[in-house]
Amino acid sequence: MKKEKIYKLIDEKIRRLPPYVEYYVDYKRADDRAKPNTLLSYLYDYERFFGWLIEEGYHQGEPWEVPLSVLENLRREDITNFQSYLLRYTKMEKRSSRNRMISSLKSLFHYLSQIHEDENGDPLLKRNVMAKVEMKSAKKTPREQAENFKKSSLQISGRNRRFLGFCGKSLRESRSRLAGKRTCQEAFATLLRIKQGAGFGFHFPHFRQWLTG
Repeated sequence: MKKEKIYKLIDEKIRRLPPYVEYYVDYKRADDRAKPNTLLSYLYDYERFFGWLIEEGYHQGEPWEVPLSVLENLRREDITNFQSYLLRYTKMEKRSSRNRMISSLKSLFHYLSQIHEDENGDPLLKRNVMAKVEMKSAKKTPREQAENFKKSSLQISGRNRRFLGFCGKSLRESRSRLAGKRTCQEAFATLLRIKQGAGFGFHFPHFRQWLTG
């Protein structure tokens, strides 16, 4: 998407959001603290968040009319409800997508509570509920890594395909995160050798027995 179109979309989104969001965007624009694509993504996130506030009755009116007092009075439980909403009623099935949304909000709330000042030199936001929100890691579990192997686009067949299935099974059955990670790394390294036409480099007895059996 061309920059001109991105900037136009940014301006359109800003008009639908409270004035203090525009302060934040102007701050991010200064000295290129954020790329246009990133800012636009933030604004999509804020549009969803303020829309949710209206739907849930935190404010009677339009999204651009939501006062700072609404944000100040939010409790940790309210943010938990918003996170549940993202998981249940949006297409944000991946934790990484929900983490991005929460990260966007944390950035806005931090700016309002720590950086922007009113005419008296006081922060605009007196209480920052997002400071209490921790984001869970979006790292894949051994089972998810095994599924990625299954969906791999590497073109392999015969014994090599059976080897891939064997590695995936080993990964799913790993009892610890560390063991699963090691198996994943070892299998991936070998798959790269397969793709490049090289031989197997493992020296573990169960791999050797399986390959030669």
